[in-house]
Amino acid sequence: MPRGHQSFSGRTGFKPDNPAITIREDAPSELRMGIAQILRHDCQASPQEIRGIVCRVLRESPNSNNWSEDPVWSEVETLLKRCEWFKVYDIIEAVFESIGRHDRAFRGDARTRTVFTAELNELMAELGVGWQLVEGEIRTRGDSAYEAVIHSATNAIGQSGRATSLNELNQALADLSRRPIPDCSGAIQHANAALECFCREVAGNDRATLGALVNQNPELFPKPLDNATHALFGYASQFGRHISESKEPTHEQAMLVVGIVAILMNYLSHKLPPVDGDDFDLRIPYFSDTDSNEAALERARNYRSHLQEMIGDAVVCNRTEEIGGLNEELAKLEGLIAEYGEREKNRARDASQGH
Repeated sequence: MPRGHQSFSGRTGFKPDNPAITIREDAPSELRMGIAQILRHDCQASPQEIRGIVCRVLRESPNSNNWSEDPVWSEVETLLKRCEWFKVYDIIEAVFESIGRHDRAFRGDARTRTVFTAELNELMAELGVGWQLVEGEIRTRGDSAYEAVIHSATNAIGQSGRATSLNELNQALADLSRRPIPDCSGAIQHANAALECFCREVAGNDRATLGALVNQNPELFPKPLDNATHALFGYASQFGRHISESKEPTHEQAMLVVGIVAILMNYLSHKLPPVDGDDFDLRIPYFSDTDSNEAALERARNYRSHLQEMIGDAVVCNRTEEIGGLNEELAKLEGLIAEYGEREKNRARDASQGH
């Protein structure tokens, strides 16, 4: 079973500030050993099954001479120690995928995924590692202020129901997180597309470019910030769309663009016109009676991902007062997803029978 109680530092909040991010293209030994410790002690994982996952990712053969618990864990640690740094993060994702897929690997309870994510993210933050586990994927991590900006923007966009804008921003974040080499120009391009798409929604113009939208709608951004938006559009065009060998943006530059876009989109979210039919529960903003069942399911699943991410953040940051309310909202949402899923199955069945 995962730990039934918090540690002294977790209960009291006594812990040092996380160091600055200094590690991206590496997996320090403390992280490699920490993964094994989290799996063994916090997740109560089966060493044989974990060894199988690690060997599958690394294309290694298990040592048939190791069969009892301690030698197998030692073998897992050795494999983690000697593999390429980016394979360590591949292993993390593979382990997360296995949690809940079958019961043999983990003898813990239903919280195992949450525990694994929270403990691992806390460890990476303490080590100054610029990665984090989000919804089963290793993604790039900024400092706490940067992450707050990104989370605020994705939540605001998600709750507005603008799936295309949210997808473009998520694609930008995914490009930043590519291993072993991030796609910095792709991140800038997707971030620019997210802002352009969102501005079109606010302005009610689905054709104009970002530059034209800012020119034609001076109320979008207060002056002189509109000039900054023009500059951002120009930079994105130069480094995102018209890239050359000598003008490859750095990871830090790409993160800067994505962060600025997130701030601007968060600001614009307060200017969005209401979506027709949005007279439903604002705490569950992904359902409308005017939606098709398929659209409602997609929007609800997007929101579920955001809730799960928020719960993980609350666990990592020890915001215990938030966790109960978020879990209640998630449970409510799961019920609605089941309801709309049943409707969709009935619709498909009726369609197949020619009703």
